[in-house]
Amino acid sequence: MTLWGRSMGAATALLYAATRDPNVTALILDSPFQSLRQLALDVVQAALGGSELNGAARVASIGALRLVRGAVRRRAGFDIYDVDIERHARECACPTLVLCALDDALVPPAHSHAVHAALPKAELCVCPGTHNSVRPRGVSQRVERFLREHVFGEAQASSGDVEGLLDENVVCLLYTSDAADDTPCVDLGGRRII
Repeated sequence: MTLWGRSMGAATALLYAATRDPNVTALILDSPFQSLRQLALDVVQAALGGSELNGAARVASIGALRLVRGAVRRRAGFDIYDVDIERHARECACPTLVLCALDDALVPPAHSHAVHAALPKAELCVCPGTHNSVRPRGVSQRVERFLREHVFGEAQASSGDVEGLLDENVVCLLYTSDAADDTPCVDLGGRRII
């Protein structure tokens, strides 16, 4: 089984592969974040104009995060600090392709780079675009090469037919993004994901 996740879907895919199912053969992680804690702090920092969080702003941000953490523990029964993708990446044994967009303001590329560095068997593909932009055709070709090599054991050149490859094989797509909020499906480079 190959898992392909974007944003929170990438976090879910990696956590599942690292902690629940050693039979996952490969991962494709598009815009994974290091940890929910770090992402929250980065979002606050971006909202403050990108200036580094220090002093009162840092204390207030960490205090607010602790309140949210406590509320989630009480209501949902889990600790948001456990959503630490970078830490769990070290436990993930399967080949992984990490994708990220250069101009991603929601999950800055540094998060994807950190996750990539923590993974034992990983490739990194940086592409133009933002968090929710459709990935360029070159990314589809890179995904196809990755799947052919690591899932199907082929050294064949890319045909550019990721859709056909996905249609013929079991691949679970986990997509979470603001772009999906108001639509019943999302177009990821020609693939409709419901």
